[in-house]
Amino acid sequence: MVSASEWSRRLEPCTLRLPKKPLVRRIEVHPYLDHLGDEEIEVAVVLDPSTRGTECTWERLHPKYKRIGERVREHDDPPYPYVHFQLRSKRIA
Repeated sequence: MVSASEWSRRLEPCTLRLPKKPLVRRIEVHPYLDHLGDEEIEVAVVLDPSTRGTECTWERLHPKYKRIGERVREHDDPPYPYVHFQLRSKRIA
């Protein structure tokens, strides 16, 4: 299994060709043990603090979610990426 630090490198925002709005400041990846006991990854997409609530719609976040999933699935035996979006410490989706 690929380490969380390696996934962090592979999921660098500058390498994902993400839409510009809302702006992604960083992506944090942590190991995650799901309810079945499988080793997966938790992906926290940290948005810019200036992001307004109107920019945090699923319509705007979904392309980022989709691109992260595509990047993870490019690798053999990929973990499931449990993705959530947050503004600093405040989780929004």
